[in-house]
Amino acid sequence: MKNFSGRVALCAICFVLSSCNGLDDLFGFREDFGGTQGKSSSDSSGVRKPIPDIRNVYVSGIDRQDSSLVLFKNGEQILSVPYGEEFRVSGDPDMHHLINGSLFTEYHDAQGTTIGRDSIILFTYDGEETLRGLLTDGDDVYTIGQRCSGCGFVFRKNGEPLLESDYGQVYGSMYDASYMRTGALYKDNGSVCFAYYSDKCHIVTDGVDNIINTPQSVKEIFDLRIVNGTVCYVSNDNYSSEPVLHLDKQTFDFTTSSYSSGRDFRIYAREDGIFFCGSLKNVNKWITACWSMGGELQTFSGTGCNFYRDDDSCAFTQYSANIVQCYTEDKGPESLKGRYEYVSCWNADYTDGVLRAVLTPKDKNQKPFMWENGKKTYFDIKGSLTSVYYGI
Repeated sequence: MKNFSGRVALCAICFVLSSCNGLDDLFGFREDFGGTQGKSSSDSSGVRKPIPDIRNVYVSGIDRQDSSLVLFKNGEQILSVPYGEEFRVSGDPDMHHLINGSLFTEYHDAQGTTIGRDSIILFTYDGEETLRGLLTDGDDVYTIGQRCSGCGFVFRKNGEPLLESDYGQVYGSMYDASYMRTGALYKDNGSVCFAYYSDKCHIVTDGVDNIINTPQSVKEIFDLRIVNGTVCYVSNDNYSSEPVLHLDKQTFDFTTSSYSSGRDFRIYAREDGIFFCGSLKNVNKWITACWSMGGELQTFSGTGCNFYRDDDSCAFTQYSANIVQCYTEDKGPESLKGRYEYVSCWNADYTDGVLRAVLTPKDKNQKPFMWENGKKTYFDIKGSLTSVYYGI
């Protein structure tokens, strides 16, 4: 995996996520965009009292000495999954996924594609596909597989095709922090959703394919979602380099004439609003920038920032040659000096205002560790830590 270069401006920056008139309903609480709803019980008086959710820290990794994928819960190893062709489990860090405390695996070769969970094979189907999304819904497992040929995808339920496209390109992936851990698949108002492009833009809800008509001014769409039933996308309009945010029929134009080009714009949704991030270039200088709907522009030098959204705040990490930069709204900028592997964007988790990151030093004489609130917790494996998740 490659390391991202760049330097984060060490200044106090906060994301201002402002709402706009007529959009209040769009940004109400939604379970699928983060957070958990507390359970409750009744005492002898019949009054229902909330029961706090019991959360755990899950960490996944690759133990090269034992040729296995490993899963830890609160520092204790609870799972070891041998990898190799005979097990139809890959040792590639891109091909296992820590989702809601379970370790999902994917493996593909000439014999087909195999999806597993916690060392158990769920299903195998014909064709070589790479996962772009995986979402569980009760006992069902939904997947989107991009064909390894590079053309087309298949949307499946428990391995059975629901929708296929010979040329479609899916928005989102398993390694895009703006799409959360389930990749291109997510829930909106109880429906399983994703978006793709094939001559026109499409949003699929519960297997129903809907074409999204866009204005003639739209020349390129960087990201496309549906949020509380409202179509949202970031586009390049009239061949301008500046991004434009579209929410249904409303348009928010962010013009900054000082930058000549932009790329990698992604939408982030959270309780109190929508914002999006991307990279801009001015002459030879690249920056990462964030916009709220109110037009607030926040910038960070360099590229390669991974942003994480909690219910009501945000954080980011950025890797460079000899340092990892972290930022949270509560604590501001922090840094960890050293040379570390960059395995995936999911080597960090931001929940309840706490940023946790798992880091593997490039110096193999040093142990991998989890960084949380300035403290390090070491893991005794001969390999790499790949992901961390804090949840039920």
